[in-house]
Amino acid sequence: MFCSGLSDATEANILMRFLLKPEVLPVRYLGFPLCSKRLSVKDCDPLISQIRRKYNASMNRHLSLAGRLTLISSAIPGIIGFLTSAFCIPGKVLKMINSLSTSFLWHGCLDNPRGANISWQDVCRPKVEGGLGLRNSASWNIDFGLKLIWLLHFRAGSLWVAWMRRKYLSMCSFLSSQLTVRNTSWMFQRLVDLRPIAQTLVYYEINNGGETYFWWDPWTPFRSFDSILGYFGSYGSWDLRERRQPSTWTSLVWHAASVPKQAITSWLFMLNRNPTMDRLLSWGLDVEEVWRKCMVRLGVSNAPTTWQSVIDWLSSFPWDRILKLVILQIWQACLYEIWKEQNTRFHLGSTAPPIKIFEVATRTARFKAIALKNSGKTVGNELFAFWSRF
Repeated sequence: MFCSGLSDATEANILMRFLLKPEVLPVRYLGFPLCSKRLSVKDCDPLISQIRRKYNASMNRHLSLAGRLTLISSAIPGIIGFLTSAFCIPGKVLKMINSLSTSFLWHGCLDNPRGANISWQDVCRPKVEGGLGLRNSASWNIDFGLKLIWLLHFRAGSLWVAWMRRKYLSMCSFLSSQLTVRNTSWMFQRLVDLRPIAQTLVYYEINNGGETYFWWDPWTPFRSFDSILGYFGSYGSWDLRERRQPSTWTSLVWHAASVPKQAITSWLFMLNRNPTMDRLLSWGLDVEEVWRKCMVRLGVSNAPTTWQSVIDWLSSFPWDRILKLVILQIWQACLYEIWKEQNTRFHLGSTAPPIKIFEVATRTARFKAIALKNSGKTVGNELFAFWSRF
């Protein structure tokens, strides 16, 4: 029962007499809050609570950094996308989601966003640009608005589209510079703010011309006539995000034979966010010996040993594809096991000889080849055939 203005005694009497239970606004239908105004931060409390429950349920599973990354990339976008399919989420709520995700990714707990190795903006860049390929929550509202603009143009049978066209677009095109936002809903004002981005993405195909505006719609190869004459300014400067030059080392970290937790560790090393090797050298571990033993095991005798020379060597590797994948496997396994050795020495005070680290690294690479083979991957059969010779 929803009520307002009643005394507590009267409300309690009605509830007891008719066996009802009290509810509060806004009413939710299929998970959506039914309200005519823009969502407030309080309206999004169920969304934040759902994300918190998802993270809290996973914190007791001892997930690695790679495991937490998989959870964030697979579960959270679906939760946010469901709500943004109908509503524009407040910016403060999106910042809270980013803060929770940052804390969970780097610390495995919530409400501790400080101390991240990499900024969240860089983490959300594509892998080819040096990031982890996560989706920045701040971009959801833009995507949501662009989807509605797409509906306005291409879903004439929708009741919402028909109403919007009748009320706001009966006299001019959505892309027209003469379109005003006075006395319009907050949702339509939001869509109008996204016009500069939408104009770079929309192109009309003329059939009978009955639904195309000659002056305002981008039906020519040079966009609309209105934009050619400069009413909307430069279109080339708009993009959904700021792009970076592709990283030259991306293929060394993200390849077909990589182990996720080892790939994440090598990614941190490539960004110089893991000063493990310098620390271990000061503690007396011969890091180069581990690498040399692995290369000798593979029959490679001329492999470099300094960090930058190894990166350059791997980037311009001259031999066949399978041998390069095996060497990349061993390289990432060595980095991961050396990183574990640093943590073991720092937290537990125990040490392991280089030969032990070498054995674990090669065993991990062999197990990955077996896993790929059992999953039916062609590269798994080739890697397994290679490791079977040793």
